[in-house]
Amino acid sequence: MTSSIHLRARGLRQTYDLGETQLRVLQGVDLDVAKGEVVFLRGASGAGKSTLLYILAGLEHPREGTLEFEGEQLFAQKGNRQAILRNRRMGFVFQSYFLLPELTALENVILPAMLGGLPNKGSEAKARELLDRVGLSGRLDHLPSQLSGGEQQRVAIARALVNDPGILFADEPTGNLDATTGAGIIELLLGLARQDGRTFVAVTHDPALSALGDRQLYLKDGHLEQV
Repeated sequence: MTSSIHLRARGLRQTYDLGETQLRVLQGVDLDVAKGEVVFLRGASGAGKSTLLYILAGLEHPREGTLEFEGEQLFAQKGNRQAILRNRRMGFVFQSYFLLPELTALENVILPAMLGGLPNKGSEAKARELLDRVGLSGRLDHLPSQLSGGEQQRVAIARALVNDPGILFADEPTGNLDATTGAGIIELLLGLARQDGRTFVAVTHDPALSALGDRQLYLKDGHLEQV
């Protein structure tokens, strides 16, 4: 493995048991993602795009295959080591914002840093800086219910970046937004990733959005195809 490879997946297979039948979603996926690369995953509805993304992020274990993340075999990690790697070195943005309703925007952004045991004073300063970068410096004390969908997703983006991860994963981050707001969110995500030299791997159904990446991959019949 060279130092330029951020993620290396080999032979990923995922099968779900549906009663007496099996649903084969991934059938031997191989993928290398370089550091700083922007990769979009596309495919028909139900093709398994989100399944693949969750496996690449260590959120779901495959039935077969290996995943090397920054030189470490992710699924071979013992105890809470895998969770620590995800918390400190990966960021996640989902279609649903998953903000805690009782916490303010600032508190939601700080939360991963607190869970990771980072100093509270430093994490609050970082959270304030990120909320400013996503255009929400005037909304720090607002609850999610007081924010629009686009604003909630901006909070989620800031939260994903608070631990300064080297890689950012996004699963249909514009799926709950109108076209104009969604375009702004993608522009923001790509801008933040490229400004900081982060690797960015995202699932989208939109070919126009995926064309903005360095590489487009299409998942079909359990296999990846280069677009």
